[in-house]
Amino acid sequence: QLHCPNNHLTSLPDTLPAGLTTLGCHYNPLTTLPDTLPLSLTDLHCHNTQLTTLPDTLPAALTMLYCYNNQLTRLPDTLPLSLKELYCDNNQLSTLPDTLPTGLITLYCSGNNLPYHTDNESIPDYVARAKAIAEAASQDHIVYNDLVFL
Repeated sequence: QLHCPNNHLTSLPDTLPAGLTTLGCHYNPLTTLPDTLPLSLTDLHCHNTQLTTLPDTLPAALTMLYCYNNQLTRLPDTLPLSLKELYCDNNQLSTLPDTLPTGLITLYCSGNNLPYHTDNESIPDYVARAKAIAEAASQDHIVYNDLVFL
């Protein structure tokens, strides 16, 4: 495990130790993460930094991703199938990936340019609704409180 929060780090090494399972680099002024993270990584805590992007390919073993309170405008198109918890609230996201891992249990995405996720709404239903609203908005429609006006 590597925990380095609150150290005023502006970057991380391009190569992190093989066998690393937990990386806690939160509360640092990081704007990027290494393009390649250790394949063994299961928990990534990169919240409360200044990230604008995440690596396009995250480790296949990743089960928890805490990337809230950043400046992310998108998530990787393909998230690891092993992902169980995704906390991406308070970013600048306007869409979610078309397909989220089927085993995803927890999704927090409030505080973005996304519709509100209700407690009783399944994650696949929410993603489909958010995508439909984004598509309607991109076709010069007005969206207000999840209602589409032509």
